[in-house]
Amino acid sequence: MEEVVVENNALSPKKAETLIKSIEDQKAGKNLLEASQNIVRLTNEDRASNILLDKTNKASH
Repeated sequence: MEEVVVENNALSPKKAETLIKSIEDQKAGKNLLEASQNIVRLTNEDRASNILLDKTNKASH
């Protein structure tokens, strides 16, 4: 799942790294609150970017 997140996101490289590290931390049981907050925030940001990109692509076709 992590690879799909990185390959299909519109996040900056730094934000993508933060997302991957947060997923790894959560799996390892480290920094659970911070990791979970990062995962939710960055996943929502990525999802919102994808929606905007889809709308832009549909409008240009």
